[in-house]
Amino acid sequence: MIKNEKQYQITSKKLLEFKEAFEKVKENKEINPILQEIQMGALQAQIEIFEDEIKEYLHLKNKKITHIYIDSFSDLHEALIKARISRGWTQFDLAKKLHMKEQQIQRYELGNYSMASIAKINQIVSALDIDIKRIKIKIANFEFTIPAKLENEEVLNGYRKMRENRTLLPV
Repeated sequence: MIKNEKQYQITSKKLLEFKEAFEKVKENKEINPILQEIQMGALQAQIEIFEDEIKEYLHLKNKKITHIYIDSFSDLHEALIKARISRGWTQFDLAKKLHMKEQQIQRYELGNYSMASIAKINQIVSALDIDIKRIKIKIANFEFTIPAKLENEEVLNGYRKMRENRTLLPV
């Protein structure tokens, strides 16, 4: 994943280098055809990865992506970075909004936010104005979904009804 403009420039340069290498291998008539196919396949696979990363970064930067979906909590760092890019903010801009140093945001993103506390991640979510719609939690064989805009009062009423009816099933 491309996280900033510098990485975008580096990836763009690498893409050109890999395309040139692909053409050299393709034009090389002295190489074993099987080895040539293997090398071309490996280079093509990396070219496609670079192209996908560049395309995603440019879509984020040009605000063509409005929703970011993640499959697990461990992917939250990607959503935070993508949201920052989509808002048109640099790491410096986010740091300024949070009254932090840019280097701290760089460290967070480099480490995929693994060193950030939940409180700090919550501040970043607020600063980026991220609207989290739905959270699904699966514990063992039980799956809980927290609907969008569920109010605490609704939760308490549901819990009260479950206790009154002596059931674990929602009423």
